[in-house]
Amino acid sequence: MNGITYHQKSFGASYYKRYQKELTLILIDSFTLRFSICHFIYSKRIYLMTRFLVFVTCMICTPIAAFADILESASKFTVRIRTSIEYSFAEDDAGTSHGAGFLVDIDNRYLVTNAHVAGRGNANIEIAFKGYEYEPAEAIYVDPLLDLAVLQIKNEVLPDEAIAAVMDCSDRYLNGIAVAAYGHPHGLSFSASRGIISQVRTYEGDDWVQTDAAINPGNSGGALIDLETGEVVGINANAFKDTEGLNFAVPMPPACSIVQLLQEGVIPSPPALPLIFATNDELDTHLTIAGNMYGPIPAGIVAGDLLETVNGETVFSPNEVRELLRGYTGTVELGLVHNDASYTTTIEVNPQKPILERDFILMDGTLITSDHFFDRQKSAGMFQIHSIAAGSRSEQSDLGTYQSIISVNGIEPQSLEQLYELLNSGEKLSLIMREWSDTDNFLYDYLHVNYTAQDVTLYEK
Repeated sequence: MNGITYHQKSFGASYYKRYQKELTLILIDSFTLRFSICHFIYSKRIYLMTRFLVFVTCMICTPIAAFADILESASKFTVRIRTSIEYSFAEDDAGTSHGAGFLVDIDNRYLVTNAHVAGRGNANIEIAFKGYEYEPAEAIYVDPLLDLAVLQIKNEVLPDEAIAAVMDCSDRYLNGIAVAAYGHPHGLSFSASRGIISQVRTYEGDDWVQTDAAINPGNSGGALIDLETGEVVGINANAFKDTEGLNFAVPMPPACSIVQLLQEGVIPSPPALPLIFATNDELDTHLTIAGNMYGPIPAGIVAGDLLETVNGETVFSPNEVRELLRGYTGTVELGLVHNDASYTTTIEVNPQKPILERDFILMDGTLITSDHFFDRQKSAGMFQIHSIAAGSRSEQSDLGTYQSIISVNGIEPQSLEQLYELLNSGEKLSLIMREWSDTDNFLYDYLHVNYTAQDVTLYEK
């Protein structure tokens, strides 16, 4: 299927599983023959003990051999990733970083990694298979919500021995399975740490695979591998600071959907959903209607109602809602509960604009584009400073990262193109800026900055 394989059992695991009984019997026969030659008289106790020792030996040897086979396969689909960003968007940091990724589609030469490894734009990305030098790669999709990105490489970059990882796209129960987090932790290339999956949980609106397999810097973007099947069940992402055993990976079903939509020529963006959801920690519910970042709540829906189904499919988390509607345009039927009474209604949805298509202005080392915060971007519509390059001319001014532009020479810009014209006028600029307040009584402080721009460029995607 377009070079991507689903649910194929690894050779090592299936081989040992299939022939474990035969190997056990062969070893028993070998013991029996040896003891017969030595003229031992077998008692029932000795025979049972012999069988037990052989069984234990096979149980120990089989996982070790299968584990080695799985890691050998992982070394053939895993890559090192090196990313350099000079002018960053708000989600990223400027500089050079390293991480991991893995090949999922040989025909299309797709690799999967984390968004924070690939960057959300303006990134120079290079990848290297084991035993090979770094080669250029292109980010073809970066998810605006999940820590997930898809890269593509040229055909000549793909080694002959490279294989595609087998992605577990099922919704099977993962709690308790043994896994390995594969990658390049702290620069130790192509290595793994073992653990189990503790739980697949919803945290801060997203679904995560929680594991005690260590995920360290350099592991990000690598594969979380089921040690029984050899299939990839997650994308290593992050760990809680100052804790042990609290590590998280992006689940595979969203990655599978994204790769499949890309194969079909569909932009796999999540929907611009006209609903905001609230979480109830005590009840472990995550789909209570809280509002709409784009305006009023759609007619017929009341704040506090609980969303239960989307187009007839039962949902439990915002991530499941997004996955059902990924890349979708049109009418959606919602099933909700209001005061213990169920009802249905419909809304219209469209995909979000891909973040790799963001236009931006670069002014003396300052990157300016739409507000980084989705809800404020839609309600206020202002433009924001995402980053200021170290040592740049604008760093010497009172301009600061995350400041929003209220007006330029008394004019409130309505579009990025208009803002570019105002900044590039050649005149001395009188800027009214807004930033987070340092006081306890207000959300924002306002600044008046006088500035004369020298080098202003509009980048349109």
